[in-house]
Amino acid sequence: MPKIFLAMVDKCCIMKAQENKRQQEDKKMITINNRNELENFLYGADSTSPDTLIGVARIGGELLAEALSSEYNMIDGFFPMGDEGEYIEVDEEGNVVNDFLYY
Repeated sequence: MPKIFLAMVDKCCIMKAQENKRQQEDKKMITINNRNELENFLYGADSTSPDTLIGVARIGGELLAEALSSEYNMIDGFFPMGDEGEYIEVDEEGNVVNDFLYY
């Protein structure tokens, strides 16, 4: 077979594997839109069960705006409000191990 064809097949396989990985990550996501939902996620009875732990939680605009305006004394609307893919990553014990927030 020509090398170009094999290279195209390899690229297609890599792209498909990346898409599958992204879809698996998306299935593990929940969206947290306010402080009450965050508290329920972090401190709720279900969050201690390994069967119900969610690996990554998306931060919604309302919670981000509240955090920016209260804890950091920032003006609401100065930063992206949840539309830019902000997230926190939580390990099996409920500890935040990584975050990607626009400040």
